[in-house]
This record gives sequence, structure tokens and C-alpha cells, in this order.
Amino acid sequence: MIKKVGVEAKGKCIVCTKDKHGIEVVDDAVIQFIRRFKQKFRVATGNRLVVCGECVPEQEKRRKRFEQSLITNGGLGAVIAIVLGFLGGLNGIVLGVAFLLFLLCFSLLVYWPAIVKKK
Repeated sequence: MIKKVGVEAKGKCIVCTKDKHGIEVVDDAVIQFIRRFKQKFRVATGNRLVVCGECVPEQEKRRKRFEQSLITNGGLGAVIAIVLGFLGGLNGIVLGVAFLLFLLCFSLLVYWPAIVKKK
């Protein structure tokens, strides 16, 4: 079953990597960073990123995994930061925040962009 949830466009599907009509991908900070990086090294292709109708369930599964990773790592990092803050004073707070940011960076290993939702 094909779910229509967002803005339709023609572009490159990020799941199956084929040129198709599909739902646009949100152009967030991570996507913009990757685009700027590729432009700097002159390997950018300028594709519009979409998710075709057949790949929407797979996209939703991967996005959910990324969001769960972000919540888990953020929660664990926050608990450790609080404990370090109580145990180590100002140095503990600084170390705790640094460790929190370090854990949140691990979520980027499973990053998957969101799709544009209709309003």
C-alpha cells in the first residue's frame, strides 16, 4: 500500500537510489552540511532527494530507529552529565556536557532524514 503523506516531487529516492516521483526529503542541517561538503570538493550532483511510494515504510522504519537512538543516547548522556555534575562540581559539569555531546554524535551514525509532511 502506498501512503501519500507529503509533498510530491521528482528526484532521486534515498532508499532505492532510483530516479522517481516521491515525497520530498526535509533539507535539514545534516543534508545541508553534506551538500556544502560535496560542493567544496566538486562532487555534488544537485539531486533533489525524495522517497518513492514503495520505499516509504522502509524510510519510516529507518527514521524511527534514528529517533530512538537520539532519545536513548541523549537520556543516557543527560543522566551521566547530572551524576558527574554532582560528583565533580564545575569540572564535572563541563565533562558531563562534553560526554553528552559525544554520545549524541553516535546517533549520527544511524542518521536518516525526515520527509516533508503535508500541512
